[in-house]
Amino acid sequence: MAPIPKGSPWAEPSYKEPLLKDLFSIPSGTEINLTIDQLTTDIRSTLVGIDSGRHLIIKITEERKLKLFSPEQQLIAKYISKGIVFSFQTHVMSIITEPSILVFIKYPANIRKHNIRSHKRIDCLLPTKLIVDDLGVEGLIINISKGGCNILVKDISGAIAPSPFNAEHINKDIILSLMPFDGLNARIVSAYKINIENYLGIKFITHDNKIEEKLDYYIQAVEKTDTSAFFQTAINSILKVLTKNIPFVEQLNYILTIILSIPNFTNQTRGAIYLIEDDPQLLVMKVQIGIPKLHIEDCSTVEIGKCYCGMCAKTGEIISGSSDDTRHDIRHADDEIHGHFCVPIKNYEKIFGIISLYLRSEYKINHNEEEFLVSVANILALIMHNISK
Repeated sequence: MAPIPKGSPWAEPSYKEPLLKDLFSIPSGTEINLTIDQLTTDIRSTLVGIDSGRHLIIKITEERKLKLFSPEQQLIAKYISKGIVFSFQTHVMSIITEPSILVFIKYPANIRKHNIRSHKRIDCLLPTKLIVDDLGVEGLIINISKGGCNILVKDISGAIAPSPFNAEHINKDIILSLMPFDGLNARIVSAYKINIENYLGIKFITHDNKIEEKLDYYIQAVEKTDTSAFFQTAINSILKVLTKNIPFVEQLNYILTIILSIPNFTNQTRGAIYLIEDDPQLLVMKVQIGIPKLHIEDCSTVEIGKCYCGMCAKTGEIISGSSDDTRHDIRHADDEIHGHFCVPIKNYEKIFGIISLYLRSEYKINHNEEEFLVSVANILALIMHNISK
């Protein structure tokens, strides 16, 4: 096989033998880009199946390019797994056209892992929104560095969304919503799939030193799990949202998103805001993020005094506890054990509603986090007091 040319972006890779085992575990449907000598662009294909140690079966995405393939044709294959680029050398073994057009390529002798990142990447779980060509798409940032991030294209309610992105969007400029930035300029550098979930590789485009410093500070705080560093920024963002000329429910949705966007805060990315409306004995869920569909159906309204949310509204006090506690009246058979933290939205003795957050089972809200949530609730209570006058 022809060696990888010196000076190419795939030169001087790191290599570990266990990566062959990783290849066997990549799911069917994974996109594999193929490079043929003398061609300036890659040929896209998708993985159909693997016979470990013998061959891979692939389907060429653009069938008109099938004519470029012939038995023994030398190839370099590249794919992305969990945000990391891998490559291997191979050759065409055979091509079948019936009942489907499939290409069999030789199972590699080794696989190369390409360390192309120049910045340390920090795992996280941050709600975000991408805007490209006037299209807004929600997702979750699963890891981030000073240079960019990886995003799971996922509806903010928690449902997996069909990705509107493909290889044609690579190198497209986008606007990324990321607290504390009003809009961060970025570029799509990869679009890939793991099982049924769609991911994007994003590169930040920062030409302003102040923005770079702000981004660096943000990522350091994410790495240190320093949630308190974000609280004042979050309060400022919430106050800014409340000046927008948009419906109050939309403002609530923005506010809940800001709360759950604080890095490593609760680590559940789930919560809701309830208000008391026409019936003074009933909490009504006005906005929610990440709550499972069955929970939404059962908890769209909650009687005052029932379960954690109802107790919080009845007493006007912060209520917290585990999902396996006897006070947790509304239960689901498939529930994983988790925590709840409910903060009343109140002005003096009048209760307007509550903020309800899901917590991972072992998470304990600390004093600074509690003060932040009380401050948000007090701001909302003041706004609602003025509305009700």
